[in-house]
Amino acid sequence: MPAPSVTYTFVSLTAIDPAQVNTNFNDLILGASDGTKDYNINALTFANNTYVAAGQSGAINTSTDAITWTLRTFGFTANSILALIYSNNLYIAAGGSGVLNTSTDTITWTQRTSLFKAQSINALTYGTLFVAGGIVTGK
Repeated sequence: MPAPSVTYTFVSLTAIDPAQVNTNFNDLILGASDGTKDYNINALTFANNTYVAAGQSGAINTSTDAITWTLRTFGFTANSILALIYSNNLYIAAGGSGVLNTSTDTITWTQRTSLFKAQSINALTYGTLFVAGGIVTGK
């Protein structure tokens, strides 16, 4: 099945009242739509002169100007992508059901194993090592 065409709607920071920006990122990124369904954008990163937006149903889109977007993957997981990071020449996308995928180019993604058995990975960061945070139940 071909991936749907998703249109992202962005609002320039200069068009937003600064008093409204401090608590709600939805003021900056309104969302995405394929014309019949709206999609949540849950994670953004910028690296290698490329913006990367990820979200609902595992959709990942890239852009060099934040205006024209290219759908790179759609549904590489049935779960939403909740966190996205780039560091050490590696993109990492993570989300629902502990899904964890890596890519060096945002086009080809490799599924990885979440060793801490997260129900949901909600945050990623990198200092001297990659750290993931999320919801973990049981032992």
